Amino acid sequence: MGRQRVPGGPHGPRQGAGGGRPVPGAHAGVHPVADVVVVGAGIVGVSTGFNLARLGAGKIVVLEREGVAAQASRLSAGLVRTHYSNAPEARLALAGLKWFENWAELVGGEVPFWRTGLLNPVAREDHDKLRRNVAMLQAVGVETELIGPEEMVELEPAIHAKEDDLAAYEPRSGYADPGATTHAVAGAARRLGVEIAEGVEVTRILVEGDRVTGVETPARRVAAPAVVLANGAWSVPLARAVGVEIPIESVGVRLAFVRRPPDLRPGWGGHAVVLDRAHGAYTRPEGADHSLLGLSGARVPLTAPDRYDSEARPDAEFEQLARSQLALRFPSFAEAPVVAHRSGPIDITPDLCAIIDRVQPEGLYLAVGMSGSGFKKGPAIGQCVAEMVLHGESRTVPIPEFRLSRFAENDLIRGDVYSGPFNLVH
Repeated sequence: MGRQRVPGGPHGPRQGAGGGRPVPGAHAGVHPVADVVVVGAGIVGVSTGFNLARLGAGKIVVLEREGVAAQASRLSAGLVRTHYSNAPEARLALAGLKWFENWAELVGGEVPFWRTGLLNPVAREDHDKLRRNVAMLQAVGVETELIGPEEMVELEPAIHAKEDDLAAYEPRSGYADPGATTHAVAGAARRLGVEIAEGVEVTRILVEGDRVTGVETPARRVAAPAVVLANGAWSVPLARAVGVEIPIESVGVRLAFVRRPPDLRPGWGGHAVVLDRAHGAYTRPEGADHSLLGLSGARVPLTAPDRYDSEARPDAEFEQLARSQLALRFPSFAEAPVVAHRSGPIDITPDLCAIIDRVQPEGLYLAVGMSGSGFKKGPAIGQCVAEMVLHGESRTVPIPEFRLSRFAENDLIRGDVYSGPFNLVH
């Protein structure tokens, strides 16, 4: 149960950086004809473009209104985990983990993925749920086990563990730099000939009869028989204009970064990722001597997806609450000084699970509604979408549960969800 770092180092813009937002229309010369247009250059969009090219889908154009990893992918917490309370998401997350573990072979180059292990303690009343979920995860193929307080302290000597504490432990999980990861996939896609046009906003999906024929941008039309929407909440008006209603709500999330207390090990992989369901908080290392803190499910409704800077601004009350909740597990976090903070948008669905589907008009595909859990699954979702475009179905992981129609059918993805405070994480 030791820690190791998968080879790699930081490259590309830092995940908290504000760069990478080109002037709109900077790529007005985008190719006018494509085999597939992907809308959105976050982790799901660039992974879809990369996998389409990798599978020989022809001319692939990715159109992005701002820049690669400009929104949710840049601002993600970057956790790479496989602990879920439902099998469909666990299968998808496990497929995503394999991309991070085999980056050099599948993508090329290095990615900053730190395998720290993940601790998932739950409240006493959720112990039976945890046992059921661990059994389900093991059946899916996730490497996880139940551990008690002694093993928790062995893994993290600074942790506060009571006699009756119970946690799940995942030795293969960890975290990655979301911005650098997304840029790495974009670079690999470009090397395969994918055109990623930044600063080009898609204003309309073009349809003739019952088929998609391309997209419209302020500068020109791009003809294509297949269009993939991978642009989060920005997909809603585009889809609505062609008769597709996507049940997505835009919310903002906040993160705080603190100077790591001295009783936690220093280093990029200094301590485990801890997703504390009992107290509704999570943490991971950030750099050599800082740690990221967040609150599970502490979300701010947004009037528009790009208004998180004004409507979910960094908040001293949030920062204090995040530290106090983490301090219930790691007491030294209580006085850890906040050194940075950020907020970002996520697009959530009614069951907090993604929408990955082929819909009408023919040729329109959806990969949206990631609900704050898209980064770790992004490369695998891109592979599934590419297979759906080329073969009519996903071959990597079965994804029928993620269909759009489940909401109208009242067949939502449900799991044995934990009951801790703020806990909307599944």
